[in-house]
Amino acid sequence: MILKLYKTNYFLGLLFIPIVALLLCIPILFSQPVSINYSYYWEQQFFGNIQSIKWLNFILAVIFIVINALLITRFFNKSHFFSKTTYSPAIVYLTLLSFSHFIFFNHYLIEHLFLILLITQLIEINQNQSAIDIIFKSSLLIGCLFCLSPYYLVLFPFGLIALTIMKAFN
Repeated sequence: MILKLYKTNYFLGLLFIPIVALLLCIPILFSQPVSINYSYYWEQQFFGNIQSIKWLNFILAVIFIVINALLITRFFNKSHFFSKTTYSPAIVYLTLLSFSHFIFFNHYLIEHLFLILLITQLIEINQNQSAIDIIFKSSLLIGCLFCLSPYYLVLFPFGLIALTIMKAFN
């Protein structure tokens, strides 16, 4: 976003992200809870109870969408994929999220958060830091992803392979 707020250095994109997140989550307040087949029993109980309280569902969904969008923006700006500070990755995330059939607080928003943090950790391997700490954090995030969905078990060998490769360098 090129436009800046009046006499400040804050970009309009920073204000744009929460507004779009609020607009995406407004249907939560007017719709009935949707039942989803979760992988684990505890997810059904936890997310089912939160979805039954509409205002809590709305607030948590907005918070997680904003956090995910801001983390994606921070990741792209920190990794120097773009020459200037930009909010376009967050706008792309919000646009793609708007095509989702179910926008409410569920395990998908938490999985997005863990995946963003995982990608951020794996990019840091290249920056001359202690690789064992980064691989441990990455493996911990993969374990957290597995706790939300068993389909992320596919990522577990990547943590072991990365640990084996990085062990030779340290």
